Amino acid sequence: MVPSSWKKSHLLDILDGSIKNGYSPNPSEFETGYWVLGLGALGEEGFNINGVKPVNPTEKVIKNLLQNGDFLVSRSNTPDKVGRSILFKGELLNCSYPDLMMRFRVNKNESAPHFIEFLLKSNSVRSYLKNCAAGSSSSMVKITKPILEKTPLLLPPLLEQQKIAQILSSWDKVIS
Repeated sequence: MVPSSWKKSHLLDILDGSIKNGYSPNPSEFETGYWVLGLGALGEEGFNINGVKPVNPTEKVIKNLLQNGDFLVSRSNTPDKVGRSILFKGELLNCSYPDLMMRFRVNKNESAPHFIEFLLKSNSVRSYLKNCAAGSSSSMVKITKPILEKTPLLLPPLLEQQKIAQILSSWDKVIS
């Protein structure tokens, strides 16, 4: 049973701005101080620092630099990894994201980012995204911006979201 104060919503309803695809530059042979994420950077447990490659700081790379609080979702991947998401917490400076990922921010007056991070990793959201994924190859499937925008969410009031996220974060630390 769902408490009456919780509301059914969609990701689109809590966005701050729009969902954007990234840019995939050619990797640099040398370290430049600028990076682009590879698909392996979106790990099951969060950001995987080993999944980045050096790039030259072109205008498009700089335009796609991540900020603390950005969400990333894998829009094209294997069926078990498509839709994988993380909340970028500034783990790496000068880091951009590729065209196989989508980036968005949530409105902090509507939702708690850490709570949304837990929701996006939940079995129900992961199942929704996997079921919506399509492609001409069984080994590589895609989700689209409209599919991600329609991701169903069940949201408690903001204060409750913050408390739930704090409790879940505490449990994650204990488990680690």
